[in-house]
Amino acid sequence: MRASPPRANAATITAEQRELLHLGLAKRPTDYTDLPVEVVLRAAAMTEASQQPLTTTPKNMNQAITGPDQDLWVAAILNEITGLKKKVVWEEVLRSEVPAGASVLPSQLIFSMKSDGTRKCRWVARGDLMKEGEHYIASKSSMASIETVRMQVAHAAGAGWKLYHTDFTKAFVHAPCDSDDLYLELPPVPEEFEGSEEWGHGSQKRRGKYVAHMKRNIYGLVQAGRVWQQYLMTWMTDTLHARLYMNDRCAFEWDYTYQDDDGATVMERLIGTIHVDDILISVESERVRAEFMRMLKSHFGVTGCENEDDEATKFTGIQIRRDWARQTVTLHQTEFAERLLEKHGIAGARIEAMPYKATRGAWCHGRVRPCPRLITSHT
Repeated sequence: MRASPPRANAATITAEQRELLHLGLAKRPTDYTDLPVEVVLRAAAMTEASQQPLTTTPKNMNQAITGPDQDLWVAAILNEITGLKKKVVWEEVLRSEVPAGASVLPSQLIFSMKSDGTRKCRWVARGDLMKEGEHYIASKSSMASIETVRMQVAHAAGAGWKLYHTDFTKAFVHAPCDSDDLYLELPPVPEEFEGSEEWGHGSQKRRGKYVAHMKRNIYGLVQAGRVWQQYLMTWMTDTLHARLYMNDRCAFEWDYTYQDDDGATVMERLIGTIHVDDILISVESERVRAEFMRMLKSHFGVTGCENEDDEATKFTGIQIRRDWARQTVTLHQTEFAERLLEKHGIAGARIEAMPYKATRGAWCHGRVRPCPRLITSHT
């Protein structure tokens, strides 16, 4: 007979393990005398891990330039400001030149860190302070539905078309501002860089005299998504001459006509799905992909889909796995699930069996019926 595992009591739990219990569960070891030590410690470790704060990011510029990794954060701020200046997103004007009745919206720098450790900074408007009718008229915009994505992927799998993904860099900034009377406070700039050619003006002292007269769309504005979508769709139909689908206006079809080596006219097709600043495209040939990306790069800043072998592996958080031999494409979210488990400290935990089998019925009104709460899905 196999010996039963040791139980959790004062004799079997060390001082270090006892401290872990107090930190993780705030319970006395004697409260767990009916459980194996491994179970108690695993539960305590998972609880403690879930209570640990995530990697902190600066909340404002002062924290970014004085805290850890300040060089990386300063570089992120400079990258954001210089990128916006190249696109002439705003023009500095005297505060006294702001028209009567036009208000100056506050702005701020937002900091974040990507999963690969890259520091990111974005200058945004305080959209929470905007008023409908004064700062914007409409704000509604549409996004691609998951059904559209599945239909496109299913078609690509059956037809043998390759899937590619590309996303726009600073997407909203490409669209011009929809109002001539939109003013924002200038983005903050570290005092030591005040007035330099790269940074320009923007410190607290300077902001009292100058404001930003917006020339282009910017993140944070309530209508930013709508303005960007209208601008992109107009370019798609007028310049690219693509056809938008009636059931989902975020999906489009584009025909590319060219002459082959024999002089014959060939027309090949591309299908795309737009989700804010991401595009998933399926192409009939490499020639279509290359021409589409050439036209896209001539007007927008984009990343991804650099060559024929750069096939899509992700789209808006959904992972794409292709099996050319079986002619299948699988959509899954394994990375998202793993991050969720790590966040709550249960990554690698043992999966416990359900108390009842999925096929087990429940006694209800004199007969056995399937119990919905015990039925699990199987793929």
